[in-house]
Amino acid sequence: MLLGPISLLDCLVFVLCLTPQLLLQIGILGTLKCIAEVLPFLLLGLPFQLFTTDFLTPRSHRAPYHRTIPFFTALVIHCVRYAFAFLPAHIGAVFFSEPVALPFARWRMLRHGYWPFTSPTLTVPPLARSLRLKHPQEHFEERAVPGAISHDGGPSGGDGTKGLFVIRDPRRPPDIVIYYLHGGGFAMGSPWFYLEFLLAWVDLLVSSAEPRDERKDRQKKQGYSNPALFALDYTLVPHATFPTQVEQVVRGYRYMCDLAGDGVPVEVAGDSAGATLVLTLLLYIATQQEHGKGVANGVVRTSEGVAEGPLKKPDHATLISAWCRLISESNHNTASDYLNADSLHLYARQYLGSSDDHENSAYQALRHRARMYLGKPTSPTSMQHHSSYIDTALASPSDFRDADVWRKAIPDGGIHFIHGSEEVLAPEIRALVERLEGIKEGSTTVDEAPSQIHAWPVVDLFLAGSEGERLKGLRRLVGSMKEALRVWEKRRR
Repeated sequence: MLLGPISLLDCLVFVLCLTPQLLLQIGILGTLKCIAEVLPFLLLGLPFQLFTTDFLTPRSHRAPYHRTIPFFTALVIHCVRYAFAFLPAHIGAVFFSEPVALPFARWRMLRHGYWPFTSPTLTVPPLARSLRLKHPQEHFEERAVPGAISHDGGPSGGDGTKGLFVIRDPRRPPDIVIYYLHGGGFAMGSPWFYLEFLLAWVDLLVSSAEPRDERKDRQKKQGYSNPALFALDYTLVPHATFPTQVEQVVRGYRYMCDLAGDGVPVEVAGDSAGATLVLTLLLYIATQQEHGKGVANGVVRTSEGVAEGPLKKPDHATLISAWCRLISESNHNTASDYLNADSLHLYARQYLGSSDDHENSAYQALRHRARMYLGKPTSPTSMQHHSSYIDTALASPSDFRDADVWRKAIPDGGIHFIHGSEEVLAPEIRALVERLEGIKEGSTTVDEAPSQIHAWPVVDLFLAGSEGERLKGLRRLVGSMKEALRVWEKRRR
């Protein structure tokens, strides 16, 4: 299901959804303070930037990304760039939270003729039918992860691990499952903000991954009949820090593997910080395999305290603008991208938090592997630095340099990296790809889009004009994913 581009009316509705949540979550004084800080930018800074960078500057001299985008997209990107650099994360988190994103998504569906509530029977109530509203092509619902533990150690439920579940037809078993982890610097974001993107992804898996104008000249690729996708709603910073998010990610992945069963391909995917968690998940699983099936290393505790066995490796991974190394001197601001390197490093330090009391056994196993690689420290000072470095290496995948673990971590279908050439994280993505190719040749595929920015497939779906431009990134990653899984299935036979 693909809805139309974001309109000015949509922006107004988004503000109406956002305002009461700002008042509820940060209070009246906090909201007024935020407005007072933002007003000078909206009244003076934004018009000045638009005039100087998008009107006064000749197109050929503009930043690469700004040479092709329309005015509305430029307006939004300038605002996002300001927010990422200057607004505190707890305020940004409200913008992407479920209480704001879900009502806005339902408004967008209603505006495009869809009943914004789904049911397992794929029907709409009589009132909706009388208004000629259609049922969405995909079923979606909030779903708790069975037996999961929340960051405070309690069982799943109202405050436990949960996520957004999407499936083409809930009455039939899936023939492919996707496990998605959202971005947001570990401090912002929710699966519901990505709802339109994920619905379009599932829809493309059913249909051809190629643009309509190319279907006449090429044989239509076989799609899946009933894809299922689960996007985890992991706990954000500051409510929890590393490795709580990893524990929740592992629990969600186990749930998806159980849902898939035998013979159904499993895809893991994520954008930005979500892609970081995907890479950490792959290292986690590889560590289990390193220590053998049934060994205590790699076991995850359930809410009942029962140990569970090792996890199977996913069949393929898709990483959108992966945040490979959390803190890096290679991260520099660009004139095109909306990310801010200083803010990224701040979010990274907040995510790492205190790491003195990590009880998870798989986490300890990863620390053991890192110690073996780094060597034993010889003094209390070096011991403290050594422990800090190990923690950073586990949370920041590019800092983990054990080639044996990486070789086992790479899915049999490989890892697909998709990112923009103009984004802040591009240098570290290129470096990780080069290292993984050195460890296991042919294990990665790369789609580096010229002149594009961070998480551009997601950005374009919301902000680009034509259907072709809005789906360009999704079609490319879905096409790569289908091809990799097709090759994997042929090898398995």
